[in-house]
Amino acid sequence: MKPIDIKQVKERIGLNKKIFLKLINMFREEFPHKLKALKASIDENDFNKIQEIGHHIKGSSANLCLPYLQIESSRMETAGQEKDIQKAQKAYQNLNKEFEHFNNLTYS
Repeated sequence: MKPIDIKQVKERIGLNKKIFLKLINMFREEFPHKLKALKASIDENDFNKIQEIGHHIKGSSANLCLPYLQIESSRMETAGQEKDIQKAQKAYQNLNKEFEHFNNLTYS
């Protein structure tokens, strides 16, 4: 599985490069704020917020065809639903790692 599913991107936005790059850049700018909010929610054991943020990231990453981020954010959402702080912490670590990997990719 690739970090971004270009075939899906083509189907969703027709691979309009300008739109694609704008969406990717918006995601890159927003994601660190979501991670910070997730960290605070995990530290506070706020499972509703963990679930909510996980759900939001899952939707955004699905829309941009980012399968690894989608998988990890789904795990985060589930951790919130199950009120499982250990799962949330693991998903947070994995989200950080996957975002770093995604963020190192170049789109031009």
